[in-house]
Amino acid sequence: MRCRITSRGFTQVELMVVLCLLAILVSIATPSFTSSIRSNRILSAAQEIHGLLLFGRAEAVARKAWVVVEAGDGDSEKWVGNVQVVQPGQALPLRKLGEPGLGEAISAVGSTGSITFGPTGTSGRLDCISICSSDQLGECRKIDVQASGRVVPPKPGSCS
Repeated sequence: MRCRITSRGFTQVELMVVLCLLAILVSIATPSFTSSIRSNRILSAAQEIHGLLLFGRAEAVARKAWVVVEAGDGDSEKWVGNVQVVQPGQALPLRKLGEPGLGEAISAVGSTGSITFGPTGTSGRLDCISICSSDQLGECRKIDVQASGRVVPPKPGSCS
């Protein structure tokens, strides 16, 4: 009588089928993952600018003085690079975003190059900053600053 020996494990064909299915799933998920990363970068940059605006307003009220949140050079409407919070007449900025700014793939454009908060926390005018992907493939976030000084949290959309 012959004993039948069964081997345990997978055949090479079964392994190849599983690898092919795995490759198909990865190729489907990759674009979604890339889009998710881009969206998170935009949201992070928007939250960073939002935090600087809130800090600027709070410092204006606390110091009972004018405080300016300004774009890189203060004249440009592009809010990238060296974004900082300054008190006019002071040599050092109160807080700054730094040289790398928001990152290479992010562009931020405002209705003006600086936003000034008065001693009562008001800005006196409406302002808006749009934060988008530089390649224009991703979503945009916008931050509104009301005349009362209220800084609206980032929400989807761009300034019109």
